[in-house]
Amino acid sequence: MAVPLIGSQLAISLPFGVCAICIGYLEDEISLSAFGLSSTIINVFFNGFFFGFQEVLGSYASRGFGSKDYHGMGKAFYQVNKSFN
Repeated sequence: MAVPLIGSQLAISLPFGVCAICIGYLEDEISLSAFGLSSTIINVFFNGFFFGFQEVLGSYASRGFGSKDYHGMGKAFYQVNKSFN
C-alpha cells in the first residue's frame, strides 16, 4: 500500500535534491539559499493542494464505490478535473 506513495515522494523530491547538491557543490551561498527558500515554498503549496485534493477524492471515491454509486464517483472525479482546468 505504501509503495506508490514512496515512489511518488521520491519522484517529487529527487530533482530538488540533485539540484541542491549541484548548487552546493558550486559553493555559491546566495544561490543555495534562494534555491532552498523557493523549493520550500513550492513544496509546501504543491503538497498542500495536491495531497488535499487526493484525500478528498479518495474519500469520495471510496464512499461512492462502497455504496455502488458509480455516477457519484464520476462526478467527484469530474469536479476535481474541472477545478484544475
